[in-house]
Amino acid sequence: MNKIKASIVTIGDEILIGQIIDSNSAWLADKLFHAGLTVQEIRSISDDPEQLEATLSELIAKNEVLILTGGLGPTSDDKTVETLNRFFGGELITNEDVLADIKSFVEKRRGFVNLTPNNRAQALVSTKAKVLRNPIGTAPSQVFEQNNCMVISLPGVPFEMKKIFEDLVLPLLNQQFELQASSYETLHVIGYAESELSTILAPWEAKMAPTMKIAYLPSPGIIRLRLSEDYQNTEILQLHLTELRQILGKNIVGSGKERVEYALSKILISNNLTIATAESCTGGSIGSRITSIAGASEIFKGGITAYSNEAKIALLKVESEDIAQYGAVSKQVACAMAKGAAQVLNTDIAVSTTGIAGPGGGTPEKPVGTVWIGVYVNGEVEAKKYKFTHSRQVNIERTATIAMYEVLRKLL
Repeated sequence: MNKIKASIVTIGDEILIGQIIDSNSAWLADKLFHAGLTVQEIRSISDDPEQLEATLSELIAKNEVLILTGGLGPTSDDKTVETLNRFFGGELITNEDVLADIKSFVEKRRGFVNLTPNNRAQALVSTKAKVLRNPIGTAPSQVFEQNNCMVISLPGVPFEMKKIFEDLVLPLLNQQFELQASSYETLHVIGYAESELSTILAPWEAKMAPTMKIAYLPSPGIIRLRLSEDYQNTEILQLHLTELRQILGKNIVGSGKERVEYALSKILISNNLTIATAESCTGGSIGSRITSIAGASEIFKGGITAYSNEAKIALLKVESEDIAQYGAVSKQVACAMAKGAAQVLNTDIAVSTTGIAGPGGGTPEKPVGTVWIGVYVNGEVEAKKYKFTHSRQVNIERTATIAMYEVLRKLL
């Protein structure tokens, strides 16, 4: 079965000048892939009507589905509706159902109905379009057809776009096309640099089935391996996953889309274990990520952000002699912090971080990016040393991520 070709276009100068991040495209690409479409291109363009018309002409010729987001608001710079209507040769008319939706929306927000000309303008739709009403906003979606390509214009507001896509656009795509859902598997691997992992897996990759594909997706503290099979043959895919697990063993610490805090929380809850954090260089990031998970109160007793040496001594019972002899960024202090947090907060597990996040503060012996992570589990404590980058934010994120993976690996 041939895959349906699709492209995504986000419209707005605010994207091109970096004022906002285009999260819509990533979300849509994921949804389209799993629905069974092949996304060929993602593009961001300005609010300029001429550029939109040129983009439409180019991409309609290449695709069977073209999804646009943005430019449907009530202000003067939102020109997508007018441009689409002109391009497809229609007339703009007031859709009474959409106008009623706008009145209801405005009344709920303001407590009364007093539509501005801009509000009323959002009820204008093209006579060439199929209208998809917006259940949670004012801007409707419109669907056009040309040269066997379905062009779908969605609002740029993410929660509105997602609601319309899932409730109205997906059923429309399944009705229009014969789709076969696609999927892939992702393994979370720690303990290797990307080049090192690629070298280790090279012999295995050489024997892979020709229909198999692998992608390396590095991020702070972890490499995600994405495996897919061209014809969705689950037996072939599972065989390759089994081989990977045999090769990498305990370095595989998670799978799927889950962030490490989700995987860690599930293990702790299922084993009725509690955890505490003792953070210096990460400044509370680990505790924040754990408590972002529903049910965290069952496992997380608390965290101590001991940034200064005085706080480490007073709150975590770190010996001042250890700090004087080994320094705050050391194996001895990381172990003492983890042990102290477990004792003070009475938990089964504790994790600690102490390091030099940067950009200043490094020395030849302990350069910026030097971090110690301590893990305490039921009376036993150990610490590992890491050397990261000169980027403060990357160091904080990577340390927090690896710290949780270290706990997870020890439990597994």
